[in-house]
Amino acid sequence: MARDNGQPNLNNDQFRRMMNIISVEGIIQGISILKEKYKNTNEYYKYDVDLIKYQSILDKLTHNSTPQDLFKEIHQLSHE
Repeated sequence: MARDNGQPNLNNDQFRRMMNIISVEGIIQGISILKEKYKNTNEYYKYDVDLIKYQSILDKLTHNSTPQDLFKEIHQLSHE
């Protein structure tokens, strides 16, 4: 949607929300990469608690929406 419509004009709350989502997604990706380094060892599962924690944070931020629905929601809330 951003590619088709350009950069969204967001209010401060929704901009912070978007940045928090991006940050948490980066943390999840980093933990997943780290976890893969320990594949086939006893250490492989030690990062699951952290993954669950950050996935829970992400779920709260996104309300389990698809990226398209989330983008629409953020855009709509910024213009109310």
